[in-house]
Amino acid sequence: MTETLFDPPHNATDAEIQAMYPHWTVGNLRAFANRQQGDGRLIGIWNLYQLRGDEAKMLETEARFEDQTIVEMELRYRDVYPPGSLD
Repeated sequence: MTETLFDPPHNATDAEIQAMYPHWTVGNLRAFANRQQGDGRLIGIWNLYQLRGDEAKMLETEARFEDQTIVEMELRYRDVYPPGSLD
């Protein structure tokens, strides 16, 4: 089984999914998440912990990335612009 943000111990709720991905239905995102591999899955899991404000879990997830460039260029770069400022 592929670990996704929906699975334990992450257990994303429908409300969290809608907050993270407002243009997706929960069912479509579940299907998409199940197709993701490796670091692609971890981006969604990291996003969930960012939404929850769980810095310890964010750091734990960052350590699991095979490509640490994603952490530096994709995840940490987000701190430069406030949420919603690029919408």
